[in-house]
Amino acid sequence: MVRQTTKVIILEIFGVGSLVLMAAVGILAFMLASGPVELGIFRDDVEQAMTRARDGRPVTVDTLTLQWSPSERRVFVVADGLSLKDGDGLEAGFADHAEITLDAGAIFLGRIELLDL
Repeated sequence: MVRQTTKVIILEIFGVGSLVLMAAVGILAFMLASGPVELGIFRDDVEQAMTRARDGRPVTVDTLTLQWSPSERRVFVVADGLSLKDGDGLEAGFADHAEITLDAGAIFLGRIELLDL
């Protein structure tokens, strides 16, 4: 029977965790290279963050995608069909294509905050 010390077990857990993280990053890079990645599960959160940034005036988004820009070597969150409503719920503005900048620190804390639109 082989005895494993606590240090060895902790190192194995960190090793497996880093392997899973590297695999996830590789899969995301492959998906971005293949084309835009649909972010439909986050659409409501981004709409709510933009509504808060506009003092409660509603915002709707048709599609939300994550896109890689080879020329700028950056990843963008892109909203297609962005509709800005006024206080009465009437459309005050519309954009076919909008690049959204989100606060990375807030995302790591489980919140979505809008920095730039």
